[in-house]
Amino acid sequence: MLDKAHPEATRFRAKQVEILYEQSHVGQAASIVAALILIAVFWTVTPHRTLAGWAFFFTLVTVLRVGLAHRYARSPDHSKQVGEWLAWFMTGIGISGATWGSAVIFLVPNGSLVHTGFAALWICGLSAGAIATFSIIKGAFFAFSLPALLPSALYLIISGDMKEATVGGAQLMFLGFISLSAVRMHKTLVQSLTLQFENARLVDHLDTEKKKVEKLNEQLEKKVLKRTAELAQANANLQRDIIKRQRAEQALFAEKELLQITLHSIGDGVITTNAEGIVEYLNPVAEKLTGWSCDKARGLPLATVFRVIDEQTREPIADPIAQCLKEGGAIEIANHSVVISRNGQEYAIQDSAAPISSRTGEVLGVVLVFSDVTEARHMTRQITHQATHDSLTGLVNRREFEHRLERVLATLKAESAEYALCYFDLDRFKVINDTCGHVAGDELLRQVSEVLRGQIRKRDTLARLGGDEFGVLLEHCSLKQAQRVATAIHKAIEDFQFTWEGKSFRIGVSIGLVPITKASMGIAVVLKAADTACYAAKNKGRNRIHVYHETDKELASHRGEVQWMTRIHRALKENYFQVYFQPIIPLATEKEEKCYEVFLRLEDGAGGVVLPGAFLPTAERYNLAVKIDRWMIANTFTWLAQNPEPLRTCFINLSGHSLRNKTFLAFIIEQLEKTPIPSIQICFEITEAAATANLSCTIRFIKSLKSHGCKFSLDDFGSSLSSFAYLKNLPVDFLKIDGLFVKDILDDPIDLAIVRSINEIGQIMKKQTIAEWVEKEEVLEKLREIGVNYAQGYWINPPQPLTEMKSPQKR
Repeated sequence: MLDKAHPEATRFRAKQVEILYEQSHVGQAASIVAALILIAVFWTVTPHRTLAGWAFFFTLVTVLRVGLAHRYARSPDHSKQVGEWLAWFMTGIGISGATWGSAVIFLVPNGSLVHTGFAALWICGLSAGAIATFSIIKGAFFAFSLPALLPSALYLIISGDMKEATVGGAQLMFLGFISLSAVRMHKTLVQSLTLQFENARLVDHLDTEKKKVEKLNEQLEKKVLKRTAELAQANANLQRDIIKRQRAEQALFAEKELLQITLHSIGDGVITTNAEGIVEYLNPVAEKLTGWSCDKARGLPLATVFRVIDEQTREPIADPIAQCLKEGGAIEIANHSVVISRNGQEYAIQDSAAPISSRTGEVLGVVLVFSDVTEARHMTRQITHQATHDSLTGLVNRREFEHRLERVLATLKAESAEYALCYFDLDRFKVINDTCGHVAGDELLRQVSEVLRGQIRKRDTLARLGGDEFGVLLEHCSLKQAQRVATAIHKAIEDFQFTWEGKSFRIGVSIGLVPITKASMGIAVVLKAADTACYAAKNKGRNRIHVYHETDKELASHRGEVQWMTRIHRALKENYFQVYFQPIIPLATEKEEKCYEVFLRLEDGAGGVVLPGAFLPTAERYNLAVKIDRWMIANTFTWLAQNPEPLRTCFINLSGHSLRNKTFLAFIIEQLEKTPIPSIQICFEITEAAATANLSCTIRFIKSLKSHGCKFSLDDFGSSLSSFAYLKNLPVDFLKIDGLFVKDILDDPIDLAIVRSINEIGQIMKKQTIAEWVEKEEVLEKLREIGVNYAQGYWINPPQPLTEMKSPQKR
């Protein structure tokens, strides 16, 4: 234990008291358990009033001790009033010890040695447990054990009974033994606590010393940095002095050395000569490109060391030294220069030469600077080739072909010569490409290109213009010679056999041949003429040659179709199409449903409209019918959404191309979903011919849209001999009787019988019938008499713009 004069003595004492209070909870808990057991043992032998009085007093003491411990725990500063807290604690455990000691005196029945021995043993056990709990302060243990053991031992000794006196003597002996144990435990605990305090004090001391050392290190580091900066500054000053001295002593030498190093390190070749063109110096790059070392080249004429020719003509290039001296300034040598090394290797170069003059202007010599551009020139040629040639076949591409054609047309303005152009398209290429795949198609094009190369002259241009289209520009070639070349090409392709994965294929070629003369109006005109001639060859049955003549009927027809194609594209792009409608009226008075059909019209630019018969054939030939149907559906649906007609059904015509188009069905469904119109008001109209062209495809198409609520009408019914044979398989809602039978039913009994038969079959199959081309009132009445459900025609109402729709009136 620390000396009382020691500065830590008070804190040491406070720690001992703190340990006492912390361990008191365990002792109190054990004491309560022991009291309960003691009460249970004596319950049957001790008067209950006495036992209850002892239990009450024990509980009161225990509660007070617990309250004291709780108050101590909540105290903000335990180090103050240590003596007072210790006194209260000692008082509490003294009373507690006395309470336990009184149990032997008051609770044990007279003459019961067993209960006397149990009570004495129980109190001895509690006193032994107090060694661990209270030994941190020696007096605390004795404050509990002496009141607990001494009075009861004396009581038993003086009781007069030998056996009880023996128990009392045993208690005194036990008190002596545990007192010695408590003293030793006290010493051990005090030494341990003292050691803790010493360790803590040592750690604090070490922290203090560490901070002192760190501060000394920081000060030392600052001094080192300061000294280092001073030394660096002194060193820098010394270096500047050395540099100044070296520059002053070796100015001329340093300048020459710098020049030598520069010439050795640059990536360009450098050769210097005197005014007579005699070599004086070569840098390493020049040595490599010329094959001459500086030592061996020195003193030789420049022409011997630096052999330069034109890359294209292979002619020597003029002496650059003489040229430079003559012009008196820097010159550049031709772009296509090639230097020939001493070992025969060639390098593409770009170079320049400049005179070396003195301060007085006297020419001392010439410096020649040149760089190796072999790789760059090769890359340029490669890029140029890629820009002008087709990557698949290696042939000239369309851009280069047009450039050469433009050059030919320019040549014709200055000279009289004959040229021709072959434009040809491979027949059946698409079949092979679709059947065997694009890899096979590409291989076919490569092999065909090799076949074509063998049929043309070297001065002619063979090009791949796109897909399976090729062109040959025949220079200085008459039309008769061009026909022979075209015939040779035709025969070579016809004889060519393509093999792929064990299968053999033959193809054909449709060739359009165009003579090029001074009258040719430009590239676009020539290419269009060639394309037109190729089309004519295809139109005549493919695999043939067609020579272009402006008076050809086939070409004139093609030009007309091309013009219509252009107009259709423009109409789709700029919305020049219009939607017209014609009412379809019910013939039975009880019918309330009203219908109308929408038609397509094209503005003619002069305030009129063009009927579909003028442009739809061209649209179908050039695969534009699907685009027109898309336009018609989108615009009609938009108008219907803006002008709802709840009691009318709208008939919209579809082409056969649309029925076979893979994406068209999805387009219609998308339009139905995004446009807020009832699908039951839409009836798609298809012709009998289109429906029977691919019956299974048509049935799938109809069923898919009928599942969305749409209706279908079969147009021109009766025009085919097989009409009734397939009608039962087509799930249509309306039959439109072909107008060719309707218009003459008043005069032709056969037409009347056909109309009556179609109507009867339709009624049996629960399909509504519609008669077209009703142009007289008498015809209308006859149709009503037959029982036809609906009628449509010019007498009822001619087609009008959809924007002018009003409630149709029956006439």
